[in-house]
Amino acid sequence: MDGEGFKAWRKRVGLTQDGVTERLPVSRSTVQNWESGSTPISYAIEQALLGLEHRLRQEDGGLGPVTLTYADGPMWIDAYSPSRIAMLQREPYRTNSDALGRVLELTGSAGFHVPFVVLENDEVLWNSAELRRVGNGNDDTAPIPVRWRAKVITNIAEYLRKVAIRFPVRSGPRLWTAEETAVWETKVRAGADALDALAAEVPTGAVTFNQVDAVLLDLREHGVFPPDEHYRQLVVAFWEAPASHQPRTTPMDQDLPRNHAAYGALDADGQPYIVLEPRRRDHRLERAAFPVSGTLAAAEQHADAFNRGHTSFLRVHGGQRLTGADIPTLFPAPRDGWKQCTVPLGAYTDIQARVADRHLALTARSGSIPEDYALFTREDDDLTTSILLLSPEAAADCAHFGGQWVPARDVDNHGWALLYGDTRVHERMGLRYPSRYS
Repeated sequence: MDGEGFKAWRKRVGLTQDGVTERLPVSRSTVQNWESGSTPISYAIEQALLGLEHRLRQEDGGLGPVTLTYADGPMWIDAYSPSRIAMLQREPYRTNSDALGRVLELTGSAGFHVPFVVLENDEVLWNSAELRRVGNGNDDTAPIPVRWRAKVITNIAEYLRKVAIRFPVRSGPRLWTAEETAVWETKVRAGADALDALAAEVPTGAVTFNQVDAVLLDLREHGVFPPDEHYRQLVVAFWEAPASHQPRTTPMDQDLPRNHAAYGALDADGQPYIVLEPRRRDHRLERAAFPVSGTLAAAEQHADAFNRGHTSFLRVHGGQRLTGADIPTLFPAPRDGWKQCTVPLGAYTDIQARVADRHLALTARSGSIPEDYALFTREDDDLTTSILLLSPEAAADCAHFGGQWVPARDVDNHGWALLYGDTRVHERMGLRYPSRYS
C-alpha cells in the first residue's frame, strides 16, 4: 500500500488523520508521512489496517442487512449416548445492532450454540468467539441496541458543535452582528447539550425517538439540521432495534418478540385464538394467546403473517392478551393426511438412514424435493422414544421409513424439529418451532 492508497482507505472507512491515531499507536506526523509517501507502509501496518477496517464495520450498528445463524444444539455429541441432530437456525435482521440485541437475548439459553453473523455477500461479520464476548458483556464498543442509540445521538451533538456552529444560517443579505451570532451559537450549543443529556439517559430505556426529534425540530427553526445520514441512523436505531437486551413483551402497543412462534387454535366454544409459543425453554419467556374475531382459518393466516416477520397484525386483529392461567384449553386444527409413528430412541438412527436414502433417491429422480415434503421429529418427555411426523405430501412414502404409521388428524403442534425439508416448512405447515431441548 502506497501513500495514495492509504489516503483512499482512510477516507473510505470514514477516519480523519486524528481518528487513525486514536485507533493505532502512531502519531499524526507518522500518518502524514504515510500519506505523503515519506515513510513506507510496512506489511504489518497493512494487516493492522485490515483488522481495523473489519472492527469499524463491526462497530457500525446501522450496517445491514445481516443474518444471525446459530445451532439449536451443541456441536459436540457423545459417541456413546443417544443424540439428536442439531438444527441450524437463521434469523434475518435489518441492522447489525438489532442482531446483537438478539444475541444478548439468547446468550445463556439452552438452544443457542456456535452463533455467527453474516452479511449479504456471506462475509462473516461476527464469529462465535466475538459474539461470546458480546453476550457476556466483555465487548465495550460493540453496537448493542442501547449503546448504538446513545452513539447516534452523540454523533449528532458532535456534528452540531464541530460543524454546524461554524456556519450561522441567516436570511437576507445583511450580515449578523456579533451579538446575533453569539445568540445563535448559544442556541446550537444548548441543542447539543440537550442531545448529550438524552444520550446519557438512553440506558434507562426512558428516551424515545420523539424526544430526540423534538430537539432537532427546535434547532431546525433556526436553520440547523443534521445531515441526512445522521438522521437516517437515528430513525433506524430507534425503530428497528429492540430497546434493550431484555426479551420484548407482547402487549398490544409494543413490538412482538422474535423468540416466539405463532399458530391458530380453537377453544371448547369454537372461539379462535392466535397462540404465541416460546421457541425455546427460558424462564423469561411465556406462552400468550390473543382471542380474535372470525374463523380458525383467519387466525392461522394472521399467525402465518407473524411467523413471516409481520408483527403488526395483532394491533389490528388481536384481542386482549392472555397469559398463564387465563389461557383456556385450546385445540389444534385437524390435519388430514398426516401420518405419525413412535419408535424407540435406539432405532432413531436407522430411521435417519432410511430417510436419507429415500430423499437421495427422490432428488436423483426429479432434481428436487416437493416444497411441502417434510418429516418432523421430537423426543418424548422421558427421552425413551422418538415421535416422527410426516406431512401429507410425504405420507405416501411412510413405508420407506419403518415403524407402524397411523393417521394423525389432531397433531399436537408443540416442539417439532425438522428432520428433512425446507426450513420455511414450519410456517407453511403451521407447526411450532421446538420450544425446549434437554
